[in-house]
Amino acid sequence: MHPFRLFRSSTPKSNGDIDLKWKSKMLTGDKSQPPHAPGSYLKMSMARSNLRATGWEEADFHKPIITIGAPWTNANPCNNRVRALADILVEEVEKAGGKAFVAGTPLPLTIHDFQRVGARVPLLANVSPHGPYHMSDLDRWGGIPVLMKTLLLQGLLHGDCLTVTGTTLAENLHSVPSIEELAPSSPPSSPPASRPASTPSSPPTQAVLFPFASPLAPPGRHISILTGSLAPDSAVLKLSGKEVPYFQGPAICYNSEQAAFEGIMTGQVHAGHVLIIRYEGPKGSPGMPEQLSPGAALVGAGLGKDVALVTDGRFSGASHGIMVGHVSPEAADGGPLALVEDGDTVVIDIQRRKLNLKLSSSVLSARHAKWCLPPTVAASFDGRRGALQKYTRLVQSAHVGAVTH
Repeated sequence: MHPFRLFRSSTPKSNGDIDLKWKSKMLTGDKSQPPHAPGSYLKMSMARSNLRATGWEEADFHKPIITIGAPWTNANPCNNRVRALADILVEEVEKAGGKAFVAGTPLPLTIHDFQRVGARVPLLANVSPHGPYHMSDLDRWGGIPVLMKTLLLQGLLHGDCLTVTGTTLAENLHSVPSIEELAPSSPPSSPPASRPASTPSSPPTQAVLFPFASPLAPPGRHISILTGSLAPDSAVLKLSGKEVPYFQGPAICYNSEQAAFEGIMTGQVHAGHVLIIRYEGPKGSPGMPEQLSPGAALVGAGLGKDVALVTDGRFSGASHGIMVGHVSPEAADGGPLALVEDGDTVVIDIQRRKLNLKLSSSVLSARHAKWCLPPTVAASFDGRRGALQKYTRLVQSAHVGAVTH
């Protein structure tokens, strides 16, 4: 279709066509409306300011504006071609007297895509919280570009992706060494303070980055997506390289992060437990806070490898241990996590990527029929006003990103 046809509508006028400029006024403002009317030229001043910041001029606001959707994601091998096609359309639209507005349209992305991609990527960096080294150590050995070069050579990054430098990713990394080109890695047993100083006659060795062929941990031993009777939609497992193919234990349940922290500090949580922290999801908390304090308390108590933490909240990059977060549906929505009782057996089958509760469906159904929000959680819901109340009503499951649209 010739871009000129974009300015026409199937709705007939006396001349057989209709100018679509009135649609553009929804974006730039309508001078025919009173200043304080919705969509007036005054009300849309900020919208025009944003467009001016991208190079638009006053004359552009009086042209028919055509939005061109251009999918743009590094997960799409054809991303540069799609954008190139959009640029051709921009040129043709503006030749025809319009003004083109290129919008990056989202491509379908689910939480399971992260499992698909992550299943190919091993753990290469021996850095905190799971390792003894830090970002400053990584920087001494070339930093993130060295990791990117290694992933690029393994076909895990799109080298033709255009970057803000004006050149492609591959061009940016052309002179950067890969991990394999650095000095050989040592076993990750010595902390940074005990590393021998390098001498001119002895090239330095490093244990910060591990080669792709012999990684710190193979794929599947860091971030995985789980499903099962305790997480019908999904949950996110963080192992940080630990070799824990299977974990089973009795549940010990807390209805808030603070209660769980106090339980750990007073010795209620023991080795072998599965620590359940619920009502910390997007709706329950609200806002899905990270469970950093309980996770740190477990590690501090020497239980990091012996207790699994399962929550509908989230964990941060600093968390360390056997962590399962983002359990969906969340407890505040009556998800299975809300139905777990102390002593119930929870199974984390990491090889099969399953998170299950060893209870029959009939028992779960009976518990669900009697379930209601705990009094403290219900009081929190009742006390929410304004933005928090609105957020609680609108927020969706962590399974789809805890979005509010």
